[in-house]
Parts: sequence; C-alpha cells; structure tokens
Amino acid sequence: WTAVFGEDSLLGGDLLNSNPRECGVAELAALEFDVPAANASIELLPHLAQAANLPAVRRDVTRPFTVALCYCPGLATGSSGACSNRQDYIQAFGLLYMWLVNICDSNNYGTCATPYLRVLPQQFVTKIRCPPGGACTASSSNRIKFLESPAAEGPRVNWDGSNLCQRQTRESLSVSWPQQQDSLELSGGVRVDYKLWAEKQVKLNARTATSYHVCYCNDGCSQLQNWLQVGTVTTITAYAFASSTLGVSGFSLPVDTVQFVNKPGSFTLYAGITTPVSQIVPSPYDSTPFLGDGVINLMSLDHEVQLTGNTLADTYSVRTKGTNELQGAMVGECRKQRFSETLVEGLASADDAASHKGRALSPSKYMAFAGPQQDLDLKVLKAGTLAVCYCGSVTPQGRCLAANRWFFAGLLQIRGPRGDQEWILPTRLVVAIQGVQGWGFYPTDKLRLVRQGTSCDAADVLGNKWRPDGSTAYKVGCPYGSNSSITCALATAGQLITVKL
Repeated sequence: WTAVFGEDSLLGGDLLNSNPRECGVAELAALEFDVPAANASIELLPHLAQAANLPAVRRDVTRPFTVALCYCPGLATGSSGACSNRQDYIQAFGLLYMWLVNICDSNNYGTCATPYLRVLPQQFVTKIRCPPGGACTASSSNRIKFLESPAAEGPRVNWDGSNLCQRQTRESLSVSWPQQQDSLELSGGVRVDYKLWAEKQVKLNARTATSYHVCYCNDGCSQLQNWLQVGTVTTITAYAFASSTLGVSGFSLPVDTVQFVNKPGSFTLYAGITTPVSQIVPSPYDSTPFLGDGVINLMSLDHEVQLTGNTLADTYSVRTKGTNELQGAMVGECRKQRFSETLVEGLASADDAASHKGRALSPSKYMAFAGPQQDLDLKVLKAGTLAVCYCGSVTPQGRCLAANRWFFAGLLQIRGPRGDQEWILPTRLVVAIQGVQGWGFYPTDKLRLVRQGTSCDAADVLGNKWRPDGSTAYKVGCPYGSNSSITCALATAGQLITVKL
C-alpha cells in the first residue's frame, strides 16, 4: 500500500481537491498499520489461492485515512529479485478507506476532540468521519443504521455477501430515534469530511457490553448492496457508582452513598469519562454522559425472600454464574418492575422512584436519584447485596417508559447484621454473643447494647442522632483476671464492645 492520502482541500465542507498517493514510488508506506515499517505492503498475497490479510490499525490512530493498494506484476527493479522493492508495485488496483466513528455528546460534537468509547442507554451524537479521497459524497442522500451484532459475528468486509449491513433491512428493535419514522430517514449532512447526527439523536436500549454495527450508505440506500459497515458502537461495560451526592443548593454538603443498614444516604450514577489515547487499557467506565431523566429500583439479592420462597441469589444460583449469566438473570428481574415495600425507605413504590427521579438537563457526569433539589435521602432497611436497576427512558410522570427499558446496573453491598437473630442468655454468668450473621463486617466494627425500646439511630433523643445511650445493666471485662483493661466493671452508657471476626 501507499502512504496515506493527504487531507482533502475543502471549502465550506465541499471538496475542492484530493491529495492521492501513487504506487511504484519509493515513498514510505502508511505507518497507520500495526506492522514494522520495513515490512509494510510486501507480499500480502503469498499465494494466489489465499486472501490478503491486512494487519490491524494501530490503536493510537485517531483519524480516518485512505491508501491505494498496489500490485507487483513480477517486476524487478533491483538486484534482489522480483517484487522485492516498493518500486516494483506499480499497479494500483483499488483504494482502502479506513473510516472512523466518533461518539460525542451535545456539548462537544463540534470538535469531538476526545470521543467516548461506549454509550449509555441514553441519546448520543454520532459523527462519521470520512476518509479523504472521495469516500463521502456531497449529498444529503446518505443514511445511517445501527444493527445489534450477533454474539458470534465480528465485522466483515463490505464485499462479503454475509455482511450484516447488507443483509438486514431494518434497524434492531433496541434502536430508538426521537420519532419512529426517523429510522433510516435522517441525513448526516452534505459535508464530505464528516457526517453528523446531532439534531436528532439515537438511543441504544441494550444491556451492558452489547455491540452494534454502524452501517452507512452514501446514496441509493433502498438497495442493500450500497450499505457498508464503518464502525462499531458498544454499550457501557460497567456502571460506576459515585461515592456521594451533592445537592443543588450552594450551601448543601455531600451525602455519602448508602452503605450501612438503617443509615440514610444517597445514590448517584457516574459516567461521561474518556480514556486518554496513551492509556493502554481503556477505563471500564468510559462512556457518554447522562442526559435527560432516569429512575432506579433496588432489589435484595441475598436477604429478602421472593414470592418463590427463595432469595434471588438462590433462585438463579448467582454465586456460580458468570458475568453474562448474572446480567441476563438480573435484567429479567429488573423488568418485572417490583418495588419492595420493606427494603428501602424512599423506594417502596414506583411513585417513590418518580419522586427521586434523576435529571440531567445538559450532558452531565452525574445522575443523582434524589429529587429536583438532589436533597432526598434513601434508607436501606435490610443489610445485604442489592441489585441496582436503572431506566433512562422516563415519561413526564416519572415512570419508566416500558418494561424493556430497565437494565441491571450493578451490585451494591449494604453493611450490617441480618437483624432477625435472637440470643437467650443466662444472668449472672460470663457469656458471649456468637454467630452474628450479616454483610460487610470489619475488624474495627463495634457493638453497643441498648435498653429494650431504644432506637439504634437515637432518633428519639434530640441532638443525639446515631449515638444511642447504651444499657448499664451488664458488666464487661469478666471474669476477673481476663486480658482486659477493664476488670468485670459495669458497662457505661457509651460502652463499645469489640467485635471478633
């Protein structure tokens, strides 16, 4: 292959001149491919019965490019034999266009300098950057379509008759545009350097790590043979949970994300970050930012018993499941839209979810589920592992638009004891409380015994929240002579008992 074509000369998006490269010259071949420069374009067809396997494009290439493909007809211009020098490849037999699809948001699509790698199930801007040399026409007849990729099917060359873009007429059902009639009817504009879908944006309503072929057509789009795959778009691989939520008021203080049973907290999803090109391993949270409304539901995975008589963990044997199996099972449960009345104070019904609706009026890294002022708390009433369900397609009334718009966002552990255990202990004997069951215990945890009828959060004592007075009707450090700084003394109101795991 040749060196990359030079940038097109444009005037207002119209093509003035192309800057192609020629075969049969000593000019260094394009370095955009992941091969040593010395081997570039030599003997890609070692045998006439084999297809040419072009090398992959280097991961740090961030622009579309075009090269001419060159053939050597057995010519020997040097002393090393036929087809051993670049000057021997004198016959151009085609152009290779390498396209680039950028995922942008409503704020940055003008330059889209740092595009996103993945998308949330919310609308985003699609920008197809055209290779130089006439890949895109100066016409508004172009169209785009998104096709969900079969798990076992990767990208295929456009002249392969089994190419998905040339087999499937309609977009996948999980693809939604602002209006149903927008599908296959929206143009990306007349510029020849890029095509842009920003005024009306697409939304991919799919679970995590779902891939879509991005198909493009310059003209004559009613004919399947005119469609070609120009890239791939994948939904977010993992949702990130923010550590805290900040209210709208300038005087508000951050509220920690819920993590302890019976302690009010917040819940906020985090996204909209990008991965620098220099970073070899992309961030799993690299995705488009939030835009629009969203609601959540929290389900008990391993504490609350469902209608079947089992926890969800037992029903689906989640402890032995892989990531994909867990995703499939939890998506199905999320779409049942069941809100537990005994699990989370603030999310006991669809009405509660609407009250805690998250909203991003412009692209935002945060989606806080705390109401219009971001000041509403959630309180989890049972410890354990929670499955987080998220819907990013919401009606004006704060309801999820449809059951199939609910997705599993991840697992959240709530620390604390089960809360339903009992111990019957004798009086005037040395005893221990053993076998306390729960989730997320730490070696630094402490225990306090309070009088019957006293609230553990001390909400019934003014100015004493989360500092309940302990009972003084027992002794600690017993028996005499035990390894303790306290020698069988009456407990104090502030007594803390060490926990051993």
